[in-house]
This record gives sequence, C-alpha cells and structure tokens, in this order.
Amino acid sequence: MPANDTKPGVTWETSDLGTAAFVHMLGLKLLGTTRGAGGRFVFRFVDPEERGPGYQVDYLNSECRKFDAAVRSLKKLCYDGNPRRAT
Repeated sequence: MPANDTKPGVTWETSDLGTAAFVHMLGLKLLGTTRGAGGRFVFRFVDPEERGPGYQVDYLNSECRKFDAAVRSLKKLCYDGNPRRAT
C-alpha cells in the first residue's frame, strides 16, 4: 500500500503518544509522524479495518493508560524541579 494513501478507512491518526504506542503494540503499522498544529506530533497508522477508534477506547480503559499516567506524573516531577526524596 502506498504511504500517501489517505482514503477513509485506510489510515488513522492520533496525537497522543500513549494511544499511538498502544495501537502500534496491537498491530497497527506506523506510516510516519508529522508536526501538527501547535507543534504537536501526529502519528499516522495503516488501518484498513478501521480498528483505530476502538483501540483508542480500549487504551483509555486499560492498565496501559494507568502506566502512561504514572510516567507522565513522574516526568512532571522531574521537570518541575521538585522531586521528593524517599525517606
């Protein structure tokens, strides 16, 4: 399939890194990334069976989402400059 094929149902996009990783893990093939509005990255996948929207809902209800939220919280602590030391 050509990488520039944009017919409905052939590709699916998301700008959420966690969702992109999840759908890739479930088998959607990554076509590439671009910078979207406001500098956000957009991940574009081959999705001939239109599974992306359903996978997106599955991600929101998964343990992977909880893991992603924990990683983001820890990253925020690191970049805010106030990590607390364990005692």
